[in-house]
Amino acid sequence: MKPRKPSPIIYNLVKLGLFIVLIVFIIIFRNHIIESWHKFFIGGIMLMYGIEEIFFEAIFSGKSFLKKIKVYLGFVEILLGIALLLGPFELASVCVVWATWSILREAFEVKEIVTEIKCITPRVFSGIESIIVIIFSVLLLFDPGEHHAMTHLYLLCVELVFFCLTPLLDYLILKFVYKKEIELHEEE
Repeated sequence: MKPRKPSPIIYNLVKLGLFIVLIVFIIIFRNHIIESWHKFFIGGIMLMYGIEEIFFEAIFSGKSFLKKIKVYLGFVEILLGIALLLGPFELASVCVVWATWSILREAFEVKEIVTEIKCITPRVFSGIESIIVIIFSVLLLFDPGEHHAMTHLYLLCVELVFFCLTPLLDYLILKFVYKKEIELHEEE
């Protein structure tokens, strides 16, 4: 008997629950994160993102696992996370790595969105979120100080929620669009 793959919807809902716990942690300890925990927090987040990326690509992709570019992006995230955790980085250096990482992740997301537009699968919310993160990441690159780091930390909270909700929202939009299309074809 072939093992069942987990449902992407359940996967995103579980991930959303875990991210809400992380968001509460960020809100409570935001000053400590910026002042003294910055390299451990951002390095840990990158490490978790990388491990999650590789693990779930392996589950959802099966045999085509190594053909997915997300796997290699996951390895880069793991290496960046380890470098931040072990290196002697000040806040400005962590901000530059964080902003560069965010730009790379979102640029890859925009590439996926453009590819899927060609396949007529709209990802409106993902596209908007990606563009906003890229803009704030560029601002963080130009001024890697405490103010922009705090703004980026709040943006991370929003991004964590949207990271889970956008596939669900895009799925609902897609379902609504195709439902309307099916109804139109049935009327003809």
